[in-house]
Amino acid sequence: MAAHADDAAALIRACGFSEAVVFGTSGGGEFALELLARDPGVVRGAIIHEPPLLAVLPPAEGPNPLQPIFQLAQTDPGAALEVFMRVNTSDAAWEGLDPATRQRWVATAVNLFGREIPQFVSYAPDPEVLRALQVPVVLLRSRDGLPFGGAVQSWLEAKLGVTGGVLSGNHAPYLEIPEVFAEELRPFLHSLWSEETTAARS
Repeated sequence: MAAHADDAAALIRACGFSEAVVFGTSGGGEFALELLARDPGVVRGAIIHEPPLLAVLPPAEGPNPLQPIFQLAQTDPGAALEVFMRVNTSDAAWEGLDPATRQRWVATAVNLFGREIPQFVSYAPDPEVLRALQVPVVLLRSRDGLPFGGAVQSWLEAKLGVTGGVLSGNHAPYLEIPEVFAEELRPFLHSLWSEETTAARS
C-alpha cells in the first residue's frame, strides 16, 4: 500500500500539480486512504468508494464465498479472474469490456491473486490517522455493491466523522453504467474542488 500511495503522490507532482482531488474505488480506495495517511498535502479532497477493508470488520461466519475462486486461481488464474469479475460486478460488466482490455486483465491474474488481493483484505488504515485528517473525504458505496460495502462505510464514517452516500449500480458502476456513474460522481468532484472547500481547509 505504501508503494502505491507514494507512486500516486509522485504522479500528482510529476504532472505539475501541487494537489489533486483523488477518487479511489475498491482496492484503489485503499490506495487513496494510504495516500491520505502518508502524504495528505497533495490531496485537496478524496472520494473513497467501496474499499475492501475486511480487516476492520468482525470475522465473517461460515465459508468464504470467494474461496472456490481462490482455489481455481491456483490452477487457472485467468479463468479465476473472469469468475472474480463476474461475481464482484456482473456478467454484463465483464462481457461489455473490449477484448483487448479483458486479455490485459487476464494477463495480470497471477499478480492479482498472488500479491494484490492478500494485501487488500489485510489492509487496515490507522483509526487515529483518520480521525486527525484535515482533508475533506467523501465516502460512497454502490446500491447493489458487495456485501461488505455498508459495514466498511459505517466504520469509516465513525472514524472520519462524515456521512456517506450511495451510488447506483454494482461494485464497478463505471463498467456497466458509465454515464450514470459520471453524472452521480460529478457533483462530489465539483464540491471538493470548490472555493468553499478551499476556504474551509484554510
